[in-house]
Amino acid sequence: MRSHRDEFSMDFNTASRRNAARRARRLLSLAALLSGIVALTGCPSADAPNEGDGGIGEVCDDLLDNDFDGNADCLDTDCAANPACELAGGGGVGDACEGDDDCEGDLRCFADNDNNQFCVQICSVAANDCPDGQDCVAVDGDVGFCDFREGEPEANPEANPEGQPEANPEPEPNPEPEPNPEPEPQPEPEPQPEPEPQPEPEPQPEPEPEPPGDEVCDNNADDDNDGLSDCLDPDCALELNCVPPDEICNNNVDDDDDNAVDCFDADCVNAPNCLDPDLEICDNNADDDNDGAIDCLDADCAADPTCAPPGDEICDNNVDDDDDSAVDCLDADCVADPACLNEGATPIAAPGQSVTLSGSIDDTDTTWDRPSEGCLAGDGNDHFFDVFELVNNTGAAQTLTITAAWGGDGFLHVFSPPFDPAVLDTCLGGNDDFNGLGASQLLGPIAPGEVIVVIASTFAPDDAIGPYTIEVLTDVQPELDCGDGLDNDGDGAGDCLDDDCALDPACENFTAQICDDPLIITRTGPLVGSTEGLVDNQTGSCQQTSGAEAVWVFQLNGDNTVCLDTFGSTFDTTLYVREADCAEGTEVACNNNANNGTQSQVEFAATADTTYFVFIDGADGQGGDFNLNFRLTPCAQEPAPEVCDDNDDNDFNGDFDCADAACVDDPACTPGLCANPLIIAAVGAQEGDNAASANNHEGSCGGTSGNEDIWAFLITADSTVCVTTAGTGFDTVLYAREAGCEAGAEVACNDDASFFETTSQIEFDALADTPYFLFVDGFGADESGPYTLNFDFGPCP
Repeated sequence: MRSHRDEFSMDFNTASRRNAARRARRLLSLAALLSGIVALTGCPSADAPNEGDGGIGEVCDDLLDNDFDGNADCLDTDCAANPACELAGGGGVGDACEGDDDCEGDLRCFADNDNNQFCVQICSVAANDCPDGQDCVAVDGDVGFCDFREGEPEANPEANPEGQPEANPEPEPNPEPEPNPEPEPQPEPEPQPEPEPQPEPEPQPEPEPEPPGDEVCDNNADDDNDGLSDCLDPDCALELNCVPPDEICNNNVDDDDDNAVDCFDADCVNAPNCLDPDLEICDNNADDDNDGAIDCLDADCAADPTCAPPGDEICDNNVDDDDDSAVDCLDADCVADPACLNEGATPIAAPGQSVTLSGSIDDTDTTWDRPSEGCLAGDGNDHFFDVFELVNNTGAAQTLTITAAWGGDGFLHVFSPPFDPAVLDTCLGGNDDFNGLGASQLLGPIAPGEVIVVIASTFAPDDAIGPYTIEVLTDVQPELDCGDGLDNDGDGAGDCLDDDCALDPACENFTAQICDDPLIITRTGPLVGSTEGLVDNQTGSCQQTSGAEAVWVFQLNGDNTVCLDTFGSTFDTTLYVREADCAEGTEVACNNNANNGTQSQVEFAATADTTYFVFIDGADGQGGDFNLNFRLTPCAQEPAPEVCDDNDDNDFNGDFDCADAACVDDPACTPGLCANPLIIAAVGAQEGDNAASANNHEGSCGGTSGNEDIWAFLITADSTVCVTTAGTGFDTVLYAREAGCEAGAEVACNDDASFFETTSQIEFDALADTPYFLFVDGFGADESGPYTLNFDFGPCP
């Protein structure tokens, strides 16, 4: 039976439950009496004995505790399966039950003489641990169940069938209190004997202290009782949290917490920046020796490997060897490298020029399920197609305009390689008709070294459309990255100096504090830039009113004479130089107008290892594009006259030969002569008139007595070119020379394009970066006048 201290008591809330409990109490009292009689007489039970009860088994319907285990009849677990105990119960106090499992909480299932079983609350008689208003009625020894106290009113279900509460009876009057009797005198207390002395307690041995544990090095406690805690204990010398960090000798921080910073710390005795205060560290972006020159601009770093110039680009190692942000075949240095030649791919033309692809679509061509313009799956039919590959070997990013002229109704697609007709993942785009006339066109970028695949196919399935041509026109992209330090579009202005970057977020603060971000002069020769968008922060001593200025900086490893000029700039410039400090440094030179012109020139003796700041300013607030020419030679005291056909800037004004105003009337600069050839800047028709031209040249196929005009072109990638005079009204002779106008090798010459024509046509393979000169001549002395010169890439039709 459970301990009474583990039981829960509950209140009997209804009169029927109180009556049942009282009835159970009387029955249990009788059961206790009978169990005592049985114990005296030793009469055996009629039920079979249970194991462990001394041979006496529980009889489940005699109200006796036959096996003396403290539980009678259905209160005994031995009777759980007895039919006499199988009644349906609800589980609450006084509810019907079949066994203890049917009662809630710690209630027990009880059976009376009529085999009515109900749940009762077990309690301790001695502790009387029942709820207020209830008593613990003994069942067996000190164990009983809770019932309402004797004398409390019971509900009379007959008199009050509706269960309404009865009126309270009149209270009986309290009896008059009796007077307290007089207290009797108490006898005198007897004297107590003296206590006997207690023996001294024997001394107990002192407990031995527990041995200390190992020191824990991060808990702020002395774990091993040696008077030292954590990292102060030698036991922690090798713990990671107790090993001090190394001192960094140039960060102005006490890294190892020894109260000595950088070179004041003994750990830094041999650090390079602590050995000699005059020694420059070449890779920390600081002026360590305070001489105004930082890192590789300091002469101390001339032999440092950090400052060594980059090597040539290796075209197949996936490394930017020359530090120009272009790797391998994306670098212009690798255009002609075998590693970057794409076998079978047609190189695109130089900027502003084009190449022509041609073919014929017929029923012998391969077929594919042509995708849509948006590169979606096709219509499930077979379409004939041809494939072309293009490669960008120009060394710069380009924009392509690919236009197809069809014999029938064609369809144009562009893919990334490798091309697989069954795979659409590499499709970049398609076009059927862009102008309403049946032609197809696609536009898009192509990176340096990139290969694209052009697909010519039919609009309708099983349609043989015959011959077609595809023109691929090349144009230079604008400045691609306004913060990469490169002149991406090759126009002489990089990053924020390029007008293409005017609205780029990278250039938002470009004009602020320009002294803190000067451009660096790294070589002699011409430099270009613009003061557009800059601010007016500085003024030279030689100008009254200044404009926005651009600032450049340089430093020399040895003493030398420096000559700077702005010849060739588009506005009235002022040029001045300061030493050591940009904003407050000593001015060493200043000039407004040189040679009585609007350009500026200064010359001064530059000292080795000194920083010089160069300002290109505008006189009277002017600004625009400028040239800055930097030379380590004295400036000419008197400018030399310009020689108009030697390809040099003799008078150092920024313009040379026929571009110099001094050569306007020079015979060598008559348009169409070798000294001043006409320039082919785009594919297509070039118009001219050689009626007033001179007769200085002739070709191997004619032109002895006719006047000629001379045109020139230069391409950046090898290509076949086709040149004709179709559309000209007189008998022409057309020839081309390579590398030199006067004495260059003739590479092609033609008098008549066919037996029935008097116009001319030549085709030849032109090399990249090689100048070619085209001569439009007359066959006879009277053969001259207006003409058309047609220029295109690819074989002649």
